[in-house]
Amino acid sequence: MIGVCVYYNMFIFTGLQVIWLIILIVITVREGKLLWKQKCDYFSSNWNRLECLHLCCAYGAISLFVAKSVSAVFVIENVKDNFGESILGSGESR
Repeated sequence: MIGVCVYYNMFIFTGLQVIWLIILIVITVREGKLLWKQKCDYFSSNWNRLECLHLCCAYGAISLFVAKSVSAVFVIENVKDNFGESILGSGESR
């Protein structure tokens, strides 16, 4: 029963991530169109600057999430490949 709950929670979590990414792409396209139409006048409004900061932070969060996921996969593979060896990398035990 616990395995079903974990699977269900991961399904919901992944679905929410996909929805968030779709919304982020829609907002990016909308702001890109406004920037294209208004040129330099786009940055005269504080709300537009705030929206640009929001988009930068959102894409930064995505990049950090991807970096964390990739490094986690590398660490897990390293542990699997070196099972029973020292995790300190020096090969010496204390």
